[in-house]
Amino acid sequence: ENLVETNAVGMFSEGLGPCFVRTAEGSLAVCCPAGRVVHPGDDPFGWLVEEMARADAESSRADRESAHAESESARAEEATQRANEAVARTRALEAELARLQGLRDSA
Repeated sequence: ENLVETNAVGMFSEGLGPCFVRTAEGSLAVCCPAGRVVHPGDDPFGWLVEEMARADAESSRADRESAHAESESARAEEATQRANEAVARTRALEAELARLQGLRDSA
């Protein structure tokens, strides 16, 4: 087989998926789809584990915030219901007061 040598900098690799870049130090590196440059000796799989842990923690935080929001929403609905009941009681008392005042005035 013949080895074909080309300048891969800035070229997308159909087989590997990433793009090759030249680092500030002048060495060739791979730029992953997420944009992180992988140098020789780096552990991109370790980065994946770290990123998965970060994503899991973020998902857990989002779940906690969602549960808190649902709880606050339920509390707000209960407060609205209590307020509506108080308004209804106030109106009933005002109507009763008006009725009693009418009886007193007619007597």
